[in-house]
Amino acid sequence: IAPWATYNDVLKWYPCAFFDYNKKDAAGVAIDGIPVVKGAGSVTIKNGTITNYDIGVYVGASIDSTAKNLTIYGDDANAYGVEQNGGVGNTIDHLTISMVAYGLFLENGAETLVTNNTISDVAYGAYTADESNDQIIGNTMTDYTSAGWYDDYSAHQVYKNNSADGSLG
Repeated sequence: IAPWATYNDVLKWYPCAFFDYNKKDAAGVAIDGIPVVKGAGSVTIKNGTITNYDIGVYVGASIDSTAKNLTIYGDDANAYGVEQNGGVGNTIDHLTISMVAYGLFLENGAETLVTNNTISDVAYGAYTADESNDQIIGNTMTDYTSAGWYDDYSAHQVYKNNSADGSLG
């Protein structure tokens, strides 16, 4: 099944690495053959490479979703590897992220599990703001220009066995 998608169709509204399987010019109506899931659910994105984007993976207001085993790299000094805004119980695991402004940008969420990620050649390895009860374990930040980790107004965060090179972080 081929999606009705071109660069302009998919990316002109919110640039990220997903395809839109809606009928062309019919938002919310799936093309024939695509199953439609109703109600709450989770999404898993795994085992792939995402390149040249504004936001590699956007996790907005999701519950129990997963980004795992991905290589994410950009060529834009303003790009985000992973952005979460308002998600709860999500997992970000075994990602390799490079050549972006923010490797991870997490805000207004809770209970996110961030494990075993390698982030390099960025301004900020990870920027968190107004998060709570996240578990941030076993991550490595290298070659950043501003901070390996920057946590702003978050509460009850757990940081274990992470590393960041340089004098910041």
